[in-house]
This record gives sequence, C-alpha cells and structure tokens, in this order.
Amino acid sequence: MKAHKKPSLDRAVDICARIGASEIMSFKHDWNTEIVAQFYATLYVDSDRVMHWMTAGEYFSVEYAVFAGYLGFDEEDHARDKIHDEIVTPP
Repeated sequence: MKAHKKPSLDRAVDICARIGASEIMSFKHDWNTEIVAQFYATLYVDSDRVMHWMTAGEYFSVEYAVFAGYLGFDEEDHARDKIHDEIVTPP
C-alpha cells in the first residue's frame, strides 16, 4: 500500500502501525476460497470464547486466545477493545 503513494492509503498504513495491526493487515497467503467460505459459513464463538467451525465435514475448535496467538497477537492485544462483543444494531 505504501508504494501507491496515496494519502488515504498512507493514513491507513499509519493507523495500522499505531494500533499494532500492521502484521495481521499485511499477512498474505494463497487461500483456497472454498475452505475460507466453509470456515466463515460455519464459524461461531461460544460464551467461553472458543471458536468452532467445520471444514470438509470435520469439526474443529480452538480457544480464541490460541487462535489470536497463531496470528501473531499476544496478551497485550487481548486487552484491546472487543468490537465483536458490541451490541449489533437491529436491521
């Protein structure tokens, strides 16, 4: 994004750096779109913050903190605001 030299992208890069999200936002991997779709279609997080999903007919689960660790987040990141816990605005 830095190579594009656009003010809006530069601002986004700066914000990511400031909040410690540069590593996760720059993560790049060739994904199998069918597997990604299965993950999002079946994912739920229970009240104990355990993530559950199905891929190719097999069930998987992992604690949220462990999953976050796989993505490079540490204990300090766990104290950040949890936007996914906010009340969803009704349709």
